Amino acid sequence: MTRRTIVGGCVAAVCALGSLGTAAAGAVTLSPLPGTPDAMPQTQISILGTVPSNVASVTVTGTSSGAHAGHLEPYSENQGASFMLDAPLAEGEQVNVLVALNTGGPLETSFTVARLATPQKLLEAPGEKPESLEHFRSQPELRPPKIKVNTADPTLEGDFFLDPLPSPTIHVGAKQLEFEPVGPNGLMILDPRGRLLWWNQLPPEVIGANLQRITYQGQPAIAWWQGRVTDSAYGIGEGVIANSSYEPIAHISSGNGLPTDIHELTVTPQGQAYVDAYELECLPVCDEEHPPTIDAVVQEIDIQTGLVMWEWHAMGHIALSETEVPPNAGVWDPYHVNSIQALPEHRVLISLRDTSGVYELDQNTGAILWQIAGKASSYAKGKYTTFHFQHHARLEGRGLNILTVFADEAGPPAYGFSRGLRLRIGGGAVKLVHQYLRPTVTVAVSEGSMQVMRHGEAVVGFGSAPFFSEFAKNGQSEKRGRLLFDAELPKGDGSYRVLRFPWQGTPTTTPALAAERISPSEVALYASWNGATGVADWEVLAGESAEALSPVTTTAWAGFETALTVSSANSVFEVRALDKNGKTLSVSAPVTVP
Repeated sequence: MTRRTIVGGCVAAVCALGSLGTAAAGAVTLSPLPGTPDAMPQTQISILGTVPSNVASVTVTGTSSGAHAGHLEPYSENQGASFMLDAPLAEGEQVNVLVALNTGGPLETSFTVARLATPQKLLEAPGEKPESLEHFRSQPELRPPKIKVNTADPTLEGDFFLDPLPSPTIHVGAKQLEFEPVGPNGLMILDPRGRLLWWNQLPPEVIGANLQRITYQGQPAIAWWQGRVTDSAYGIGEGVIANSSYEPIAHISSGNGLPTDIHELTVTPQGQAYVDAYELECLPVCDEEHPPTIDAVVQEIDIQTGLVMWEWHAMGHIALSETEVPPNAGVWDPYHVNSIQALPEHRVLISLRDTSGVYELDQNTGAILWQIAGKASSYAKGKYTTFHFQHHARLEGRGLNILTVFADEAGPPAYGFSRGLRLRIGGGAVKLVHQYLRPTVTVAVSEGSMQVMRHGEAVVGFGSAPFFSEFAKNGQSEKRGRLLFDAELPKGDGSYRVLRFPWQGTPTTTPALAAERISPSEVALYASWNGATGVADWEVLAGESAEALSPVTTTAWAGFETALTVSSANSVFEVRALDKNGKTLSVSAPVTVP
């Protein structure tokens, strides 16, 4: 792979004028970006756009900590390297960096180190509502939330990928978030009819988000985030990539001493990941009049090495006055990044919930190319195009001129009903293409997603509201979409995102079987195989011993756990999972029934 060329940057106070110029072939960039106001003490110096052997020397000098020794660690595809400091920088100091290249350069940059605040406590939300959970005889340890399907069309393409998690109640006051958990947290895949295919149950207090199908190392895979959440709803966890057998094959963490947040995990086919992180800091002190402030940080990570290739801080580019939220629960979160999209030509699209803003960035310089935000917009807004507290911004279409977002519209304050939006950008204006609202009033105070399928249908996850829906391409009155699919999680549960992808899962486990004799001549059987997507039928075998089994009946797969009754006086049973052609995919262990 050839890494795209990226421009370096500098601050006038520490760079010779014109040393880097404008974007040009062969230019190199440094992160932290020039002028970053709050780099972490543990930051690495990311040198991107040249082979590591071209780096002759790196000089890092802090105004308080002095000169810093370190060493270079190359990125996996020879597109640059990170200079890893032997000792951390000092909080609050200015740092100057000089990179000498064998060919080109030199490059210079300058940034400030943050003054860090005390980390927040992790949320604890114990509790369970058994009546809202599924219970399986063959796998009693699994307790996913029940899914109620209101409308379904099994001819629609793709399985549903979703991440059930407790719906937060957001308060403006001493305690920001409250939850009423339904049950264990986890990740799930549903078939086109809304029937469970896979449930990845997570440990207590751990939640999952951003479940998606990706391509990794040329193969289909799935990825998600998992970890804990703080009082201000940012995460401390990691990204996970698993193969089609659900085996983890890679882990992704943000760098520079920052925790990997829940809100975004984007994996590129080339082996990079875009993640977000939240930095809690004092500006410059933390007290009753100056609550700790959270900066939103975006990083590009080299998955194979775990190194930071590029980093961007909202506080370095967007004024704090652009926010639409006051300090809450003793913390101020003026930005709250919740989506990142890597674009061609060195651009990145981000969504900041708390400015009600979507921004396109120049990844070469970190500059904002355009924005559609609550207090300022680069484009005139047409009818129905204003949104608030949005999530999951994406640019679509051949010209990347269609913006899709999920508009929560409720913060607090509430501005209206939650909806998916497709907006056209061009000619200096934003115009409505379609908006997608459920037939009944639906208001999500957080989270949510909007995905356009290849034929134009729209899949909308209604975030903290329990619903997820799919709408037809063609609009109706006021360009609203016609409902094709609609389902809901139990009360108290929502989802961060709901997406649809084609998926073939082939677990390395074997099917699970439970059996119970209900009369001398009848046995009730319960068969399941967590994550298998290709099972069409279950073939039942019976006999007096595991070595003397023969087929007695075949029944169609009927959901995650298929229940059936067999007329048999035999004492040993097993099941074979068959595909649509009758081929055996796997066999359960034999089960003995008294």
